[in-house]
Amino acid sequence: MGGVPSRDACPTFFSLRYGSHEIALIPLLRRYFCNENKELRKQFVRMRNDPSVRYNFMRSPKYNMKELPPASYTEKDLDTFLEVIEETLYDSLQEMVEDEDAPLRPVPCAVCFVYVNGREGTDCFLFYGRRINVIGQFGCHRYEDKKDDEPCLYLQKAILKAAGDRTLERVVTLAAMTLKEEFFRAVTTVNREANAREMFLRRISRLPLVSSTFWNSYPVLKFLYDTAAWSWSVGNVQEHNDAP
Repeated sequence: MGGVPSRDACPTFFSLRYGSHEIALIPLLRRYFCNENKELRKQFVRMRNDPSVRYNFMRSPKYNMKELPPASYTEKDLDTFLEVIEETLYDSLQEMVEDEDAPLRPVPCAVCFVYVNGREGTDCFLFYGRRINVIGQFGCHRYEDKKDDEPCLYLQKAILKAAGDRTLERVVTLAAMTLKEEFFRAVTTVNREANAREMFLRRISRLPLVSSTFWNSYPVLKFLYDTAAWSWSVGNVQEHNDAP
């Protein structure tokens, strides 16, 4: 779940509003996280070094559960991850759509709050005409410093504790819809007669879905339950023509 893996995908700001709140996804690509977007890079690094993120989400195996991993994430680590992602991209939407036998690897994204109705948040900044604040990340790459040895949808998630327990559930909904809508749009652009839904299901189903969490982490366990339910429903949704 995330952005489509193509270098010429249309620059888009994906967002989901619920009540008076709105969250958005920004694909982790050079076009967005370039050196000119200093505040975006700065906030992403700060999010990764947050104590709750270090302890609950991005823990290295070399630290036991009694230890809080150090705040060691840097812009160099971000650049390495961006390079890993770049290597997975197709040069064009046409190349991506026509590679029908390959699994569909979504692009990881940064998660942000969008401030609506004139609201101002601490450290928020202007991005694509919206005032935002980076609060997490979501993606399906197992490693951030090298290619995955066996491609799979390995859920990597990180959300600031201050963002609330339910935010992660909304992020997975937005990430799934983002990938689906962007892929459908790409297929329509390349070949209007192609069956976008069939292509999407066939290519996404070739990647096993893998995730893990602490046994007592209710917010993440709830997230995993919802993700499993969504993944199961992808191939089991039925259409009915007798809607009221």
